[in-house]
Amino acid sequence: MPDGSKYPYATDVDPASYPGRQDLIQCQTCFRSKGDGTTLFKCSGCGIDKYCSKECQKRDWPKHKIKCRMNQHTSNIIPDRISDIPERLRHFTSKHRPVLAAAAYQALGLETDISRAHSNLFVVCLRPRQGNARPETAFIAVDAIVSSLDDISAELRGQIKKIDEVASAKGMACIFILMQCMETNVSNLVPFMISDSTAMTMAPDFAGRWKATMTKALNEGQVLK
Repeated sequence: MPDGSKYPYATDVDPASYPGRQDLIQCQTCFRSKGDGTTLFKCSGCGIDKYCSKECQKRDWPKHKIKCRMNQHTSNIIPDRISDIPERLRHFTSKHRPVLAAAAYQALGLETDISRAHSNLFVVCLRPRQGNARPETAFIAVDAIVSSLDDISAELRGQIKKIDEVASAKGMACIFILMQCMETNVSNLVPFMISDSTAMTMAPDFAGRWKATMTKALNEGQVLK
């Protein structure tokens, strides 16, 4: 396994400099974004998925409850000393959503073929950072790969299919990112709805160096506002 503590992909690129990042912070039901001026709140149960209204949160519950239950189950079976991993992963993911979306867009090659989002997902491999209390630096990124949807569980594919159908109905595409803690097998699925206008603003600064930029942001705790 790569040694993430050495920041193998770190560069001087500042991920906070790319435009359109507010468009990537979205309601998980209707996909209205902070870029539209929408005020979002987090689900009090998982602390990661965001909604623009109680109505949207209620509509999303049949899909969202699967994610919550998976992480609750993991919390019950892993040792007490690492039982906070699911919550830490949710907060870590929430802090870095815009950077993750931009990196996934480039890694999946969506700039040239948006249809790849329907058959692949972006997987970020992590390990916990010991003795660290800051949510944005709770994990170390050790690798990131593109994986076929055929290689994941049927349950996870089911979640992705439902979200993808919502995106298609809106004439949009959805990027799927799987945040995977390698030491505990805890994971977090992160969807990002993108439109043509969003795609145009999220790609340029990451072209050709998505892994370097993403890894620097995650490992150094650079959070986009």
